[in-house]
Amino acid sequence: MLAPRLAVLAACAAAVCLACAEPNAAPEPARLEGGDRLASTSITASAAASQVTVRNTTDSTVGYFVVEREILIRATFAPCGDHTPRLAAGAQIAIPYDSIMGYDKQAKEAFVFWCTMSRGRDGLWRPVGGMQSVFVRL
Repeated sequence: MLAPRLAVLAACAAAVCLACAEPNAAPEPARLEGGDRLASTSITASAAASQVTVRNTTDSTVGYFVVEREILIRATFAPCGDHTPRLAAGAQIAIPYDSIMGYDKQAKEAFVFWCTMSRGRDGLWRPVGGMQSVFVRL
């Protein structure tokens, strides 16, 4: 029963992300200089010492947020936009458990949602492409 709800929520999050994307923005190609190999197109997340460490291994700035797994069933949120925290290419950040949306001491799992971000002509950051997620066990 939980899996269908997560699938519906993920689809809704992706739709919201795509709906607020700049219409003429083209995603940056995920290729290394020289163009012969694909660069990393993901982020990683790990948990230790009461914090989740998120590392951006892509070549682009990404927007991200971390949500405790059980809150996904009950929450509605606007995942991507200028308000979304950003992480530069190659950077990492440590997020304390108590900063995870919906976290409580019984929480055992979380998802890091992320999307590639691009600054529009108006200076605002917008998602480019779809929403993705990474699971992390707390």
